[in-house]
Amino acid sequence: MNIGATQGYSYSSSLAFGQNQYTNGLGIQESNKSKEERSSINAAELSFNKQGDSFLESLREQYKGYQEELNSLSANEEMTPEEKLAKRKEIQEQIDDIKSQIALRQQQLQQQEKENAQKEIEKRQRESASNNKDITEEEYRNQLHQKFLTEASNVMSEVGIHKRLKVKTEGELRVASIELKSSMARSGGASKSLTKNVSEAKKRLSQNDIKLSEKLGKLNELANAQKDELKNQEKDSKNSISLKEKLEETKVAKERMYRNNSEIEEKEEKRMDNRYDKHVNVLI
Repeated sequence: MNIGATQGYSYSSSLAFGQNQYTNGLGIQESNKSKEERSSINAAELSFNKQGDSFLESLREQYKGYQEELNSLSANEEMTPEEKLAKRKEIQEQIDDIKSQIALRQQQLQQQEKENAQKEIEKRQRESASNNKDITEEEYRNQLHQKFLTEASNVMSEVGIHKRLKVKTEGELRVASIELKSSMARSGGASKSLTKNVSEAKKRLSQNDIKLSEKLGKLNELANAQKDELKNQEKDSKNSISLKEKLEETKVAKERMYRNNSEIEEKEEKRMDNRYDKHVNVLI
């Protein structure tokens, strides 16, 4: 009996068993962590997804898909422990990215709710201002400027988020591109998973650039809207002055008409008095 061979086999079996136990242990930890993450994400979504949001729903489905793939990785007997660890790392990166997108979308929905609430407040303020004739033009301008600062600050906050996400995604793209080139140099072929990483990083970067452009456009719209509102206010102010002038002219015209009527009545009374006097003289 070859004792050395038996000991070598026993050592290899123990090492493989230990690696499998370590991998399974990681799988259990990731599974527990995933349950906590799903609970927190689902709870956060409840307040912002009451009316349904297709983009957020799509992100949530992607998140669930990656979680299922991660949970089923431990039971995959065709992959070696090293391959499982590498795959687990790759899936976890995708999960982290989806979580970032979910958090960003939730913040956008929060911001949308704030904007809607702000619009409702402004609507009531305008209605109140229209009923309050004592508000001055300077006060109105101050209110308008404060509104612009609030909305612009909110948009700038979103712009900052997209810029940070852009930097993060660009870094991920550089790393993925380097890994792909290294893999091609070693094996002479392109790894599907690494190629997919590069492709998805480019896609995320493109989507973020679109969102960033939209927010910058929103900022310009706010500035232009403020200018238009000020112009309309000046126009309304001029129209108001013109209306006052017309009312004053009407008042003067009425007074003139009353004065003329009074003069005519006086003349008519005098004329009638004269006729009466003449008639009396004739009778006498």
